[in-house]
Amino acid sequence: MLFVCNGSPKTGTTWIVQFFKVQPRTFLATPEIYNTNATNPMLDKAVLSDIDSYEFYKKGQYFTKVHLIDEDWALALLDKPNLRVLSIVRDVRDQFVSRYHHDKRNNIIDEDRSFDAYFASHSGKRIKLTMDYNRYWYQIPGVGPITTSYEFLKADPIRALTHFRDDLRLSNPASFDVELVREKTDFARTNNTGPGRFRRKGIVGDYRNHMSEAQNRRFLKRLKTAGYNRIKRRIARLHPHLEPYLAATDIGLE
Repeated sequence: MLFVCNGSPKTGTTWIVQFFKVQPRTFLATPEIYNTNATNPMLDKAVLSDIDSYEFYKKGQYFTKVHLIDEDWALALLDKPNLRVLSIVRDVRDQFVSRYHHDKRNNIIDEDRSFDAYFASHSGKRIKLTMDYNRYWYQIPGVGPITTSYEFLKADPIRALTHFRDDLRLSNPASFDVELVREKTDFARTNNTGPGRFRRKGIVGDYRNHMSEAQNRRFLKRLKTAGYNRIKRRIARLHPHLEPYLAATDIGLE
């Protein structure tokens, strides 16, 4: 079985990877020879696009991280019997703030670039990327990857992880140690492994420490205009237990 830890960038995909990473006796990272150069195991797209020709994932339980978009073959992964696609959604405003810190830490923007300047130059671009990504994966009503919510994981980790474990349809559900995963995926204790001195915060509602009221209104208006509420409703129909969290984040389920 191959578990594909998938999501729009900065939604919490690394957290999904940790679900498997902290249990190395049960879940294996994809072999390094097939990975791109990334902190997490990240399967090369060429390998994933031709995954049926590789036998390794049929002989064990492997996991990989990807951010899949604009690939004609990607939706077909949902139908493969030896593969599970897992995704995560997050309040898009917190996602944007996380991307701001990511871009500063990785020198994509100048270290002294203010949030206001970043918002002015990047908010439209980042909203479009998130919209394109989610529209791609949830474009067909009633079809989509196994999905969880970042806010659900933070608010009720045991219940969220239990739902997630059940959705994975593991041959041995007991192999997924929910308590261990909850303990080991506390971002407050996780140092960043990339450049710069940085400790992951993963705070729900962190956008309030960055966005002005005017920026918040502008951001939400763009999301509504882009039709993000329709995507969220499709996710809620696929995973009804996520509805309270989807309703309480960004533009809700209007």
